[in-house]
Amino acid sequence: MRGFFDRLRGGLTPSTPTGFNPGPLMEVAMTCFNQNGWKYHPMGQGNALQFGFTGKSANFEGALFVEEDAEEIIVLFRAPNRVPEDRRLAVPEFLTRANYGMKFGALEMDFNTGEVRFKMSAVLREGQLSPQMVHAMVGSSLGTLDGHYPALMRVCFGDQLPSEALKAVRSRPGGAN
Repeated sequence: MRGFFDRLRGGLTPSTPTGFNPGPLMEVAMTCFNQNGWKYHPMGQGNALQFGFTGKSANFEGALFVEEDAEEIIVLFRAPNRVPEDRRLAVPEFLTRANYGMKFGALEMDFNTGEVRFKMSAVLREGQLSPQMVHAMVGSSLGTLDGHYPALMRVCFGDQLPSEALKAVRSRPGGAN
């Protein structure tokens, strides 16, 4: 089965997919995007949006998934570079060190493909979701991946030790959490 980001590589198209039927939680997410002027593309039958943002360090592809029945929302951002096979042990050390003490969300890597992403999720009850909550989830997710991205690249391609790369992130004013 192809993953979400494999399907996303085709690019964003402006049309709404046939059968797109968003539920109330997805409507809230779309309201957030519309209020902020963020471009997105609905996908599937109404439970997913794909989008992209430019951070300080790179351009990041993202997705938002809503499970209406389970009252869950997930925001994902993918790093644009894959981890080379020979660095797929050093990078998880960096990600584990970065995740320790992180208040919300997590950085993760697929060992098979080298894909790195940041994932944040929320379990809602009684459909309680606001555009401000979606804004915070998207902003925090993008900010966390963007803030860690230069250090991640130094571990991937510059042979920097994971512990040293993370020190550089955390020592910056306003460094990533």
